[in-house]
Amino acid sequence: MTEIIRQALDASGIATWTIDVPGRSMNVFTAEFFPRLASLIESAATD
Repeated sequence: MTEIIRQALDASGIATWTIDVPGRSMNVFTAEFFPRLASLIESAATD
């Protein structure tokens, strides 16, 4: 499964989140989007 939101961390620990919905001309919010976003936010808050 392709990630709708990808995370990259730089050497300083700064996270960049990239939203990309495969097969769509626009990045729309899908059912998979919100749980992934919540997971990334929770991870960032505890890091």
